[in-house]
Formats: sequence, structure tokens, C-alpha cells
Amino acid sequence: MVLFCGAVAPGCIDDTETDAGTSARTDAETDTRTDEGDGSVATETSSETLTVLHAGSLAIPFAELESVFEAEHPGIDVQCEAAGSAKTIRKVTELHKEADVVASADYSLIPGMMYPEYADWYLQFARNRIVLAYVEGSSYADEINAENWYEILRRDDVNFGFSNPNDDPCGYRSQMVIQLAEAYYGDDMIYEDLIEANSDMAMACDAANETHVLYMPESESIGPSEKLMVRSMEMELIAGLDAGEIDYYFTYRSVAKQHGQLFVELPEEIDLCSVEYADTY
Repeated sequence: MVLFCGAVAPGCIDDTETDAGTSARTDAETDTRTDEGDGSVATETSSETLTVLHAGSLAIPFAELESVFEAEHPGIDVQCEAAGSAKTIRKVTELHKEADVVASADYSLIPGMMYPEYADWYLQFARNRIVLAYVEGSSYADEINAENWYEILRRDDVNFGFSNPNDDPCGYRSQMVIQLAEAYYGDDMIYEDLIEANSDMAMACDAANETHVLYMPESESIGPSEKLMVRSMEMELIAGLDAGEIDYYFTYRSVAKQHGQLFVELPEEIDLCSVEYADTY
């Protein structure tokens, strides 16, 4: 599994009705009306709305894109709304929220959850990697590195977190990283100690296919311990990190950099970024 971001615009920007049931134009509409008082003609400029639903990890770059796009297209008002990628897509497929663009941190969710009724194409536009983010005040911040991070997380006085796998791809990717770490570091208890001992989530080995399968309970049944924080999206984990409620959290490298956080660069064999190790992932 290789980390690509995926974006899909069911109707894009067009002069016709979009697949999501909304319309948008690249230029502002100009309406004319007659003033009944003196017969003069006045013009009114009305703006169109471009609705963008996107992954929480894309919040900062999409805010920048919004500013640039609106400057180039003054007749378009871009409205962005962030959530976990899976939750974002369910806003369209289950809640029937109208959207012009849907941007997911996992491109495979678009064909998997939206085809064929809500989308028929997508565009891969970025690649990322999983890191373990922290701040200077995190426990053992001066000790943690790419070789001992899982041992640090095991310590009784260390709390960590990741996003909810039901809502956000980074959540299940974090667990993939932890499972892959067992083989890389030669320690077959990493997942059990970090995840199974602190929640009702579980990973089973499918020996026939040489794969591991994540068994994910409903969100209300995840049952994280005090050691583990599970939240719907990254911003809630960042708040927990800033408040000292957790010491570390798994996130995308881009998110850690955007928020000025320290982070452990994990080996390519487990960080889900490398095409070379795609079959291993």
C-alpha cells in the first residue's frame, strides 16, 4: 500500500449541473435589473459557491489553495470543510451532502466508497509518509529515535495516540506501521503491547495469504485505555499533544511539519512511503 492523496471532482467547475447537484462557474454571474424609480439599469454581481470536503491533513494546504483560487476567480466563494477522509466521503454517500470536490488522504477510498454513484474518476496528486510526532516537552523527547520509538511508547509513563481508523486513513495506517515494525525490529509483541493491550482493536495473521488483517470495532467500542488517545482527526490529537495529554502521535510528515512539531522519521520499510516496499506494506 503506497500513500497517495486522492482528489475527485464529480462535477468540477462547469457551466452545467454537477453530479453532486450544484453548479459553479469560473466567472461571476452578472444580473441586470431595472430601477423602477428612474428607469436606470443597475448591475448586481452574485458569487457562486464551490464546496470542498477534504481530509483534515489537507486543511493547511487547502486553505492556501482557497486564497489563491478566490484571488484568481473573484466570482467564486470556496467553502472548505475538513474531517477524516472516510468520514468526509460518508458525508456525501450517507448524508447526501452536496460537494463539488472531495479530497481524501487515501485515494483508494474514492473508488471503494464512491463509485459508481457519486464519482467516476479521481486524481492522485501527492504522496506522504507516516511519522511519530512530538514536542520538546514530551516524555523522553531527548531519547527517542528511529530505533527505540516503540520501546519508548511501551513505557508506563508515556501516552500516545492516532486517529480513529473508522474515520481517517491515518488511523489504520498507523496500525499498519506498528504491525510492520514487528518484522523490521524482530519483536513480535509490538502490536500486542501498544494496541491490543490498550484497546479492543486487534490484528490477526492470515498465514495463507501472508498478510495481517485489522479487526476494527465500531467507534464507540474501541475502548482505548488512558495510555491511548483515539480521535476522529489530527487536529484533536494536536490539541492533546499541546495540552500534554499525550506525548506522541502518529501522523503524516506534512502535518507535523506544518505545525512545527518534532518527529521521528521511521524506516522506509515501515513508513508506507516507498514504492519499493509496496508489496511488503
